[in-house]
Amino acid sequence: MISMKKILCILTALYFSVSGMASSLKQWSATELDRILGTEFHPYPVYGDKAWADVPDTVRNVYIRAAEKVMHTTWESLPATLFMEFAATGSRDHYQTVYFDKRKKLNTLVMGEVLERKGRFLPDIVNGIWSVCEESWWGLPAHYNGNLPDVQKNQTVAIYASQTAGDLAWAQYLFKKELDSISPQLNPRIQYELKRRILEPCRKETFWWMTAENNWNPWVCSNWLAVALLSDEARHTKIETIQQILNSLDIFYSFYPNDGGCDEGPGYWANASGALFDCAYLLYRATNGEIDLSKEEKFKNMGNFICRVYMGQNRFINHGDASAKTNLHPGIVFNYGRFIGSETLKSFATVRRDELISHGQPLATGKGESLGRFIYTFYYLKELLAQSTSIPFERDVYLPDLQLFATRCQAGSNKGLAMKGGHNDQSHNHNDVGSYIVYTDGDPLLVDVGPEAYNGKTFTSERYTIWTTRSVYHNAPIINGTEQAPGKEYKATQLKADRQKRYASYSLDVAQAYPAKAEVVKWIRSATLLRNKNELKFEENYQLKSYQAPSSIILMTCVEPILLSEGTIGLSLNGKTFQLAYNPIQVKPEIEKIELTDEGLQKMWGNIYRIHLQILSDALTNQIQYTIKQTY
Repeated sequence: MISMKKILCILTALYFSVSGMASSLKQWSATELDRILGTEFHPYPVYGDKAWADVPDTVRNVYIRAAEKVMHTTWESLPATLFMEFAATGSRDHYQTVYFDKRKKLNTLVMGEVLERKGRFLPDIVNGIWSVCEESWWGLPAHYNGNLPDVQKNQTVAIYASQTAGDLAWAQYLFKKELDSISPQLNPRIQYELKRRILEPCRKETFWWMTAENNWNPWVCSNWLAVALLSDEARHTKIETIQQILNSLDIFYSFYPNDGGCDEGPGYWANASGALFDCAYLLYRATNGEIDLSKEEKFKNMGNFICRVYMGQNRFINHGDASAKTNLHPGIVFNYGRFIGSETLKSFATVRRDELISHGQPLATGKGESLGRFIYTFYYLKELLAQSTSIPFERDVYLPDLQLFATRCQAGSNKGLAMKGGHNDQSHNHNDVGSYIVYTDGDPLLVDVGPEAYNGKTFTSERYTIWTTRSVYHNAPIINGTEQAPGKEYKATQLKADRQKRYASYSLDVAQAYPAKAEVVKWIRSATLLRNKNELKFEENYQLKSYQAPSSIILMTCVEPILLSEGTIGLSLNGKTFQLAYNPIQVKPEIEKIELTDEGLQKMWGNIYRIHLQILSDALTNQIQYTIKQTY
């Protein structure tokens, strides 16, 4: 007879085989942390150190010119009426524009002064620090439950409140001596604000993100950890804080799948896996390498994920709230690769490095930029600049835990197909089970539209009234007139991936992604790339319980579809022509132009069209085939 203890062991093993590997982060006791934690935390050179002089002028001058543009300008306030606008209208834009401009300005001045070392930006830096310290709350209205923050009751710790704290902590680290010489009140004021807004609230309260499995957890923890390590708090207090942080990170890291796939999409990688790297690297430096994730396979997979889903032209295989374009921060990518010993990831960082340098833009720029990331980017700048370029296009990528499949005509090619399974309760979820994307020359021909700008509905019960979240605006079927439903139970099943020299195919059953009223027994979608022919074959093989309404196959594209003849739709992209071929006896096409009102989507796509291939038969069992082939 199997003992209860053995059953629990088996269940635990099964859980981590699905959700990820057990984490090594929670194992450190207070006694062990006291043994391994260094007495001083001095990870990088401070302001005035000669290390900052060893930066090429072409890189340095970009930062100095940027600082010159904002010096002597007014520090904007964040009035109450602006804060209350989100609660009243759901609009984030007005408050966030002032908020982010203010923080970017402060960091720009800090970076310019660090690299110039003449002192002329210091007065503006002091004014900026003081202005930020005077704010009632450091977060965003969308992250606060109320129309104005109750500053007497608490200081809610949210992602941008923590990032503000992290930036201030690093600014103080760089300029502590100079701030003291300007006024003996500056450093105590910064420490006072960091303690009352971050360190003390996190000790006293259990915020929801502390047990979250999404990017909020490592994002906040990376800043919280930096603030704690750089603080003047007693050693035993720091150790208690580090234990708290390790417990939170353990939840995030244990949840993550073994294949390293980011279920929030590539647009969130910098502040999910990238933020975990920030934590891991700070812990590694603070404990003289005793806490070390760099050799763990899952941690390596989490880093390499971002280059595995790259398709060229700053475009990625996106899903959910992630956009097709993501401007990566080369410092995060390179230093993650450096930490885990991944030449692929280090080389991938040079794609963005070269783009920024050629356009005369600051090098430590991109998704997730912060002062801490500026510092480590420039600390290893020589290595980043010396790194050779290689675009890491794997021929085939299959992430069985995330249920993401991608294949190219050949290794190094930016033509290919991507398809996802998963379920409809992923973080930043869209109802997109079974959806696929077709890429050619680094641009998508069949697209995942991505999100509109966040508003008051985005993270509420009204989320799935937003058109971009619904399956009827993804490359997915409408079954019996019914679209997919949100929830973890609505998922793909029976996934199969076949990767051969001449072709690659992926199939899955999407029937369980639809509610009961779809009356579907099975709906197996398969997509096959014929490598040598640059041709894609698609098949929908289904069985219904009953016929309720016409079913359709939806195809989303950013190029205008032209009906060439019965059975053929023409598509043109980047001077090349493609034909979507179908059987006119089986399906009837309808072409609809989607009116884009969102500025971000307009900039991303220009236009979006939806092709309905309406299935004509009312048979309960059917098989539909269609192809896409380049013709010129």
